[in-house]
Parts: sequence; C-alpha cells; structure tokens
Amino acid sequence: MGALLPRGQLRETFSQAVKRTDALCIINRNELLEVPSWFPIDKPVFQVFLSLTTLRKVDDQKVVEWGELADQDISAIASIAKPSTFKEMLENKGLSISKTIFKKDHALWTEEDVLQINTLPGVAVVTTEKDAVKLRELTGITKPILVAGLSAELSVSFQIWLKQKLNSQLNLL
Repeated sequence: MGALLPRGQLRETFSQAVKRTDALCIINRNELLEVPSWFPIDKPVFQVFLSLTTLRKVDDQKVVEWGELADQDISAIASIAKPSTFKEMLENKGLSISKTIFKKDHALWTEEDVLQINTLPGVAVVTTEKDAVKLRELTGITKPILVAGLSAELSVSFQIWLKQKLNSQLNLL
C-alpha cells in the first residue's frame, strides 16, 4: 500500500507554517480568546465553532432525528484527529455511546475492520462524513451506519477578514 506525501522530513515544520500563514483559527474554545504566545503578534486570530447538524442513514440518506436515538445504545467510529471531541459532540446531542473504534487521523477502514464494526454493541454505529466516504468502499457491513453532519460557524470578524482577503487577492488578477 502506498503512502501519503509529504511525509517525514519533507513536511514543513510548525514554525515554517506559522511564518507562512495569514491568520490563526482556534476551534471550539468558548473561553475568552487569547493569542497564543508563540503566534506572531501581527497576524489575526479568530474563533471557529463546530457543531453537529443532521444525522443520516448512510445507505439511503434518510434523516434520523437525534432524539430518536436518545434512549438507545449507540457505537461510534472515526479516524479523525480528535475523536474524543467527536464522541463528546455526540453525547451533547443526547446519544449514549457504549463503545468506540477510533483510528489515527486519515487511517483507512479495511475489510478486517468490518467484523469489528458488525459486532459493535447498540442499534447503530455513528461516524463522520469523512469516514462514511471511506466505509462506502467496504463490503459486508451489516450494522446500520449513521453519518453525523458537521457545520463550522465562523465568527463575524473572521467572515469580514476573509472577504477582505479574498477581494484583495481577486483585485490582483
């Protein structure tokens, strides 16, 4: 199996990325926003809030209301950077997550995972939109799979800054 590039020493360092960036977005922090001491003082810092939106069946895309699953055991699977945040967001929607399978960010789901997924407890398995795409390629999943939609709410100050930045770039064309 191949590998994703860049990897290893070809990837830029964190300090290189910070120098090259135009702004910093801090995700899902409700406390007062403070600029991290390592971030250049001349660059703006914004907040972005993530929230779960609709819940859909992966096979027919029918919407399932969050409340329909409130009193039932559910399992969750994900291969994202912070799966514990995903689990917390599901619980905040009223779901009772009895078991999880969390893989490293960008990990692929394999035929070997199918048996584990099928034997998870609960009436269904909830996953991310990103993982649902990977799961579609697998055969033999018998457990109902539900996909939790994700929405990003950009702060007003970030929206204004972004529009100005895009307009200034378009004016250069």
